[in-house]
Amino acid sequence: MRVFYHLRQNYRQWQFDAARYPPDGVEVLIPPGIVLDVDYNDKNFSHTASGAALPKKKPSLLDRAKPFLNEPLKYNPLLINYRGVAELNANPLRENFSNEPQTHRGRLFVKSDRTSDVDADISYLYSGIVKNPKTPYVAEVENPTALTYFSPIALYNPLVKSEIARVILSPKTIRILCLSEACKISMLKVFGQAIGEKLEVMYPVVPDLHLQTTDSGQPRFLFASLNCYLKGGREIILAAKRLKGKFSLTMVTDLPPELAPDAKKLGIGLKEYRYFNRMGFLNSIPDYDVILHPTFMDCFGLAPFECVCGGLAGIASGLYALPEFIQHGRNGWNIPAPMDYFKDSLPNLKYWFMSPEKYADYVKKREFPHVVDKLVEYMQYYIDNPGELKKHKEYSRKLAKEKFSLEVRNKKLLKIFEEGLGLA
Repeated sequence: MRVFYHLRQNYRQWQFDAARYPPDGVEVLIPPGIVLDVDYNDKNFSHTASGAALPKKKPSLLDRAKPFLNEPLKYNPLLINYRGVAELNANPLRENFSNEPQTHRGRLFVKSDRTSDVDADISYLYSGIVKNPKTPYVAEVENPTALTYFSPIALYNPLVKSEIARVILSPKTIRILCLSEACKISMLKVFGQAIGEKLEVMYPVVPDLHLQTTDSGQPRFLFASLNCYLKGGREIILAAKRLKGKFSLTMVTDLPPELAPDAKKLGIGLKEYRYFNRMGFLNSIPDYDVILHPTFMDCFGLAPFECVCGGLAGIASGLYALPEFIQHGRNGWNIPAPMDYFKDSLPNLKYWFMSPEKYADYVKKREFPHVVDKLVEYMQYYIDNPGELKKHKEYSRKLAKEKFSLEVRNKKLLKIFEEGLGLA
């Protein structure tokens, strides 16, 4: 079975991992210039908030040729003549739907399939669907706006919604792979119950982490994210001021200068997130006990997801997909979302029209004492109840094995591929 993964060099590393760790029996095809055998410990790669390892220098011609030199992956020679990854339609929505205001230039879906020279059985797309595909495909999405190039206004256009629903229901759309149950609920609300049979929840790929946990005798809290204000870093520092007892706190982030004095005074371990490579991050998970993620905007949260898969408990906002892997009272605690970035499972236009910079400034100028109070309550609980923390960590490992493991994911994905090709 030959599966073509429509990867681009700027995609997140967990998206690359879908091609790195395919189901048994799948032969992986990728576009030229895409490098799968990334050494995460290479000093030329850095770790970003998305989990991506982005090169700090432009890849050499040899680097670009690596996909054709790799083993054990096999590449179809036809890929050498490949004319490009299927791209989202570059035309603004108004050219497709005259009722759409010109100011909202979201891109809809793949206008035409340009993979006729790729000899694949199935295509694996990211955040896009194909209108008239040559081959059947699956498409991975994190929320409905991924199908309108993250333009939420398009989701309120009945013409856009009906056209996307029609494409989803077409025979060659095998499945839409929703990255969470929250995403599936959103998709059904936006595009209607009729597409339900085409939706499958498929959590992101996390390499199986066979890590030995350590015990320091006190809770070790971790915050790991760029956009310190947007992800609740300030509130974590404020909470740390009120905690009693022994604990440690490490913040891997882009800490704003105005927060640095308090962080240093409290003895918080500080690391620059953008220069923290991904394997280094994954391998460091056993050095902590609890991941903190009181975010103001997220539809998933890869860092806390990876930490849960590595056996950590969590304290996070109850926002969109986060309660699916940080389950209140079982392997952590959910804090009521500071702001309803998603409202009734749909994007809240009040906040989605802000740029990340404006949204961060919006958050920075406001105080959220209830978030700080809840952080204090739950962090103090773990300090005072080490036995309960141990139980929560054990539940995370159980959850990871039974629901989020690579084995579970690939078994489900292979079945989808086989059904799509009429082999099941």
